[in-house]
Amino acid sequence: MTKATGHMKEYAIRIWDCLKEADLEEMGLVFNELHMSTESESKRIEIKESWDYFKNNWDGIRVQEEEYDASLDAVQKDITVIYLQLE
Repeated sequence: MTKATGHMKEYAIRIWDCLKEADLEEMGLVFNELHMSTESESKRIEIKESWDYFKNNWDGIRVQEEEYDASLDAVQKDITVIYLQLE
């Protein structure tokens, strides 16, 4: 992703947000906008390769996101229990 968005950092932030939200549809729109805004053919190729990577590996990316969310929920519950014990 860094290679594809290095010339336009604001897109990296938007793509990262899509990853955090597990929103493939929005990510596709961001990649399309990035592709259309890029003049360099070599950068366009990098953008397409990055998009293809995300699209082809989306199931694994979603699983990692779900596992991360589950871990975060567990930590939050543990903190709540500890907090309640301290009261």
